[in-house]
Amino acid sequence: MDKVATWLEKHWLIRILDSLAKLGIVIAVVSWVIDLPEQKQQREITKRLAVYQAHEVLALSHFRSSTAAGMALEDLIKAEQDLFGMDLTSLTVNNVNLSDANFSEADFGESKFKSVNLSNTNFSNTELTSTLFSNVNMAGANLQDAYLEGADLRGANNLTNAQLSKAILCKNTKLPNYVTGISYGLTKEQEITWREKYKNSNFIQRSIESCGLQ
Repeated sequence: MDKVATWLEKHWLIRILDSLAKLGIVIAVVSWVIDLPEQKQQREITKRLAVYQAHEVLALSHFRSSTAAGMALEDLIKAEQDLFGMDLTSLTVNNVNLSDANFSEADFGESKFKSVNLSNTNFSNTELTSTLFSNVNMAGANLQDAYLEGADLRGANNLTNAQLSKAILCKNTKLPNYVTGISYGLTKEQEITWREKYKNSNFIQRSIESCGLQ
């Protein structure tokens, strides 16, 4: 058996086949390296298409109350898109991970977050009027000047007094039972800022009246 193996190893045909196999590997590697720019371009095109489709879903009213809305938000975050200042009103967001997202200056009025990870999410200066938070993780979320008139935070987990002390809470803001000693109403400076920001929205102007001043 050893003699047969030795003979096969030295046979010219076996040597040619072995050389062709090695050459094939070299050709495959060279082809892969040559195709790298094209592969990168294709990945970028695929990423852009996903971003366009996600924005289209969020722009269409009949998708806003479907599970597609949350998935679209999650896709945009994964694509490292900045959602600063977006109109995201009346969304229903279920069972997605939106941690570390930047929703600063966005408008989530009358939206619903259910079983969502909102840890370390930036809600600074975000409009959250009548927004529902149900079974959500808000550990480390930035609520600096977030406007929470009529919002329901009873289903928000891992909130702290320090986080809420920076938010705008009104007498009709519903807070978790574990939160105590919070001030309600806008400061005079906040009232001026929000009235100017939403000067063309009668809804927000009435909302500010309902919230009242500290």
